Amino acid sequence: MGAKVIAEDYNDDVKNLGKDYENIVPFVGDVTLEDTAINIVVFAVVAFAIGKFGQVDILINNAGRMVNKLTVDTTLEEWNMVMIPTQRVHFFTHGKHLK
Repeated sequence: MGAKVIAEDYNDDVKNLGKDYENIVPFVGDVTLEDTAINIVVFAVVAFAIGKFGQVDILINNAGRMVNKLTVDTTLEEWNMVMIPTQRVHFFTHGKHLK
């Protein structure tokens, strides 16, 4: 039977996963936006999954950004660019907003 997965990414390349794996359904959306937009995208992904599969059994958020340098060489602006959206996405994906 296997797992049925919605793979979400802001990049259209995520659509290639649907071509290579029959149980992966791609969804293009950017969850690194401002709070209201994150909320809209998260609800859209969950609604899409429910519409496609009937329910959501497991929700995993693996979203994140990175700066490809040592932490000691990272500026506060770069640190915030990585950490703030990543943490906000987890809040909206797993927080009270999905109740």
